[in-house]
Amino acid sequence: MTPNMMPRVGKGQAQGVFYNTGHGHLGWTLSAATADMLAEIITGDLLVDARKVA
Repeated sequence: MTPNMMPRVGKGQAQGVFYNTGHGHLGWTLSAATADMLAEIITGDLLVDARKVA
């Protein structure tokens, strides 16, 4: 988990690296939703910056 309790979802610094981690005890609940967001980031279909979505 991250210090601010927010998962890490999005593009990494290296090319082709993406993260969907840090969900803590809500992993099974949240990881499917954030996986959909990450798929949209990868394909370019997500119109908002996912790092700013609360």
